[in-house]
Amino acid sequence: MYRVPIVVPVGATKDVVVKFSRVAQDVPIFVDKPVAELVPRSVIDNACFNDPFEEFGLLTELRRGPFGPDRPPIKTKRPLAIYSPPREYKVWQLGRKEGLFAQHVARLKADQEKNGTDVPVTLHLKRDYILFFQWVKGLDAVQLYTDGFLTAEDLQALYHRSNMDLRAHDLVVLDHKPRHLILRPRRNGIELVARDGTFDYALIDFELLKHVPTDLPDKTPTKELANAVA
Repeated sequence: MYRVPIVVPVGATKDVVVKFSRVAQDVPIFVDKPVAELVPRSVIDNACFNDPFEEFGLLTELRRGPFGPDRPPIKTKRPLAIYSPPREYKVWQLGRKEGLFAQHVARLKADQEKNGTDVPVTLHLKRDYILFFQWVKGLDAVQLYTDGFLTAEDLQALYHRSNMDLRAHDLVVLDHKPRHLILRPRRNGIELVARDGTFDYALIDFELLKHVPTDLPDKTPTKELANAVA
């Protein structure tokens, strides 16, 4: 993942996030207990990185709502574009597993057949996929804790709340951690921007954003930071 400055038409410079998709690669993740409590073990055992279209689709779903008292809006970095250069690579150069990739292709085809699309898209095994997002200004929660802006209790409460906010949308980020939460200090460097007495955060990592099965009982994860500063 890279932060890249670009010049927009009016002459100002803005930053974008450039990320290379890890679709069909092995998933070396540690799932914290608060997240593990929200999904069946089978979801964790079969975890896979979202393909670029899944990632943008789930992120768009999260950004669009619907919202309400029990489904709070969650700020995120804005998805901008997916680019697939025409150059082809050997499968091993991209680190992909052909069987996993075939599963993504099948899911994408089934989704388009179910929902319809004017311009069908597909995934190419030997081509790279580059995702572009708008950069979110601020510092991650762990850095703010290290710098003394957040207490350990603040960090734990924020992590717990962000898990519950995602759960309210029937979503979970399997590798979720406080480093994925961005907050913006006030200009005086003393306080953080807060809303209704709680810290206002933005979520920035989505390659393991997943739906929570709707037949699960409503669960409240424990307030633990198991892997908070990893």
